[in-house]
Amino acid sequence: MPTWEYKVIRLRSLSDQEEALNALGQYRWELISVATEVGELRAYLKRERVDSTTTSEGAAGLSSTAPQDQGITTTIGDHITLRVSGADDPGVDGWVDTGLDLWEDCAGISISTDGTIQASTGEVVTTEGSAEHMAFNPAVGLELPAGCLVAKVGEQGTVEPVYFSGFLALEHKGRLYLAVSDESYQNNDGEFTVSVTVL
Repeated sequence: MPTWEYKVIRLRSLSDQEEALNALGQYRWELISVATEVGELRAYLKRERVDSTTTSEGAAGLSSTAPQDQGITTTIGDHITLRVSGADDPGVDGWVDTGLDLWEDCAGISISTDGTIQASTGEVVTTEGSAEHMAFNPAVGLELPAGCLVAKVGEQGTVEPVYFSGFLALEHKGRLYLAVSDESYQNNDGEFTVSVTVL
């Protein structure tokens, strides 16, 4: 089943709107609509997400699907849905790059999660992770429930567990990354489906 990511851009802030939209087309963005909101002309775009379950490049290929599109940054209301594999070690395979850049005008993010994974303990868990076993992963830097979903903003940002769907306030600004925290990934399986909206 395909997953989609969405982008909202402020057209009035761009000097050559047609050129900017054409540049986005090179990255597979499709124009859904153009509308004026609060006196601002905005373009709404979507593209099919390419993730580690559909590319042989794994996590390295994932980051190439979320480029900095010609200087256009994330805005309030941008939304993406993606998959986070329970078998990918962030210390080896890298963190999942959401393609969302969170800046000063972002209050935080709204996260909706679904799915289960098999953690290193053999338990099938949701994004909360194991209720019985804690795990430490050096790439995460915290002891957390085995198999839980984690987020960070920026390469060196503070790691935050994402136990439930809801609002997450973030103290750092920059690119948003996701991962599963566990101490071993050899027997892990499954994935979380994560929807993120910038607020």
